[in-house]
Amino acid sequence: MEAAAPTAKDRDDLKQLRDRDLRDQFVRGARETWVRREFGPIDLASEGKAFEEMRRLDLASEGKAFEDMRRIDLALEGKAF
Repeated sequence: MEAAAPTAKDRDDLKQLRDRDLRDQFVRGARETWVRREFGPIDLASEGKAFEEMRRLDLASEGKAFEDMRRIDLALEGKAF
């Protein structure tokens, strides 16, 4: 769709619209509410960046959050981590 745009400005505008839509879908698509809450600030902080960049930041954050939850679970079970 972007390739069919008549001017470079139109291509950039379409790319920004596509990235915004992909980012919104990515955040809304998280199953867990707490994950969506984690993604929200990252989404706002990455405003104007490409979807791939925002997704990379979100996935890194999600991995850290899952690791933190795993450590808490192990601590509650009395196991060392």
